Amino acid sequence: MTRSRPATETHRPSSRPKGDGVQPNRKIVTPWAACVFLALGLGGCESFPSVGPLNLADIPDGLYEGGTWKIRVAVRVEKGRLTSIEVRRSRALQRYTDAMTPLISRILQEQSLDVDDVTGATMSSRHLKRAVSRALARTPAVTGPTRRAPLSPPSPSPEITTNGAVRLPGE
Repeated sequence: MTRSRPATETHRPSSRPKGDGVQPNRKIVTPWAACVFLALGLGGCESFPSVGPLNLADIPDGLYEGGTWKIRVAVRVEKGRLTSIEVRRSRALQRYTDAMTPLISRILQEQSLDVDDVTGATMSSRHLKRAVSRALARTPAVTGPTRRAPLSPPSPSPEITTNGAVRLPGE
């Protein structure tokens, strides 16, 4: 028994000539096919990939700075250990920035970025871990004791005379 289509339902006309014996496919995507497509297509991807393992033995002592578009951090490494992580700038709401404090403590305690994200602040947690990873991948901003270079004497500037002419020094 075949079901006939209700009169209110519209369909696309077939571009095939009538009488070729082939029925046009009127169903674009069936619901089960959409579920399979979503499961296969989206199930294997991650919107924010995880951060790789940290090898602190290869990282020289110093202060490292880096970040993502959402957060900027300064990370201090001493004797092959993470000693401090400071949030320098955060574009997250204050409650999410406050939620990073326990995450920073866990990272410092475990000496690893492979710690659980903060519930309710998942994306901010992932941004923090990515910022720390990126900071440690860069050249340290400061190594050892800082020394300032001596200031050079200021170069003489040109003078403008009363009639608007420019007089260079030494003329």
